[in-house]
Amino acid sequence: MLEPACGEGHMADVLKEYFDKVLVADIVDYGYSGTVVLDFVLGVDTRQYFQRSVDYVVTNPPFTLAGAFIERAAVVARRGAAFLTRTSFLEGVDRYDEIFSKRPPSVVAQFAER
Repeated sequence: MLEPACGEGHMADVLKEYFDKVLVADIVDYGYSGTVVLDFVLGVDTRQYFQRSVDYVVTNPPFTLAGAFIERAAVVARRGAAFLTRTSFLEGVDRYDEIFSKRPPSVVAQFAER
């Protein structure tokens, strides 16, 4: 599985409790061990080993780039993806037309704590 916006690795550490292998990446190296520096949205990865090479993409992307992360995950993940976003991300005609009409979420889970 891939966490492409790993930052300092907070979510990656938890994911490692559930997945045998967790690849971590971010556009900037924030010091988390094993981070591959790449622009996930643009697909800038000279080794191209993220191309359909992971079963899942799980991440908490920057809000303004969440749609682009979803589109890129559709290219990268073989089985599925999970995104932690604000509930307001589900709103809007443009977002529906561009994302959810093609790839509707199969589960929406509301969390009260952040």
